[in-house]
Amino acid sequence: MTKLWHIETRRTRRGVSRCHWDDVDGCSGVILRRKTFADSGTRGDRMLTGARDIHEELLRVAKTGGYVNYSDVAPLAGLNMELAHDRNQIARVLDGISQSEHDAGRPLLSAVVVRKDENMPGNGFFALARRLGLHTEGDNLDFWLAELRRVHDYWAWDTSSGSAELRHT
Repeated sequence: MTKLWHIETRRTRRGVSRCHWDDVDGCSGVILRRKTFADSGTRGDRMLTGARDIHEELLRVAKTGGYVNYSDVAPLAGLNMELAHDRNQIARVLDGISQSEHDAGRPLLSAVVVRKDENMPGNGFFALARRLGLHTEGDNLDFWLAELRRVHDYWAWDTSSGSAELRHT
C-alpha cells in the first residue's frame, strides 16, 4: 500500500496544522500535530515520516492480532515517552490516526496501543471514543476489549485459503 503525503499549510486558531495522506486504494486520513517555531526542518520531517511509520506499524500489529506499547511506537516518530511533550505528541498522532480511521468507517486503530504499566490504552483513547459517541457508558476495560476485537477482526489476514487476502467484516 503506497501512501502519498503532503502537509496542508492552513493553520487553525490553536496553531494546529494538518498532515494528510492518500492511499492508492482510496483510503485517506488526517494526523493533527501542533506547529511551533522549533517544529521545522528535520524535526517536522521526522514527525511526518514518524506518523506514517506509526500508522503502518499499527496496521501490522492489528493484522497479526496483537498489541504494542506506547514506548515501542513513539521512537518511530523520534519521540521519547519519558518526556511530557513527547507523550503529548504521540497522543496527538494516535488521536489523528484513530479519528481518520473512524471517519473512514473503520474501528479505532489506536486500540492496539497500550501502556506498559496497565496493559490498556491511555485516557486519550477513551476520551476520543467518548467524543465520537462510541463509548457512552460502561467500563473502560469492556469498551477497550470490544474495540480491540473489532480492530483485529477488521484487519485480520485470511490465511485459511493459503493466500494473503484481507478479510473485512
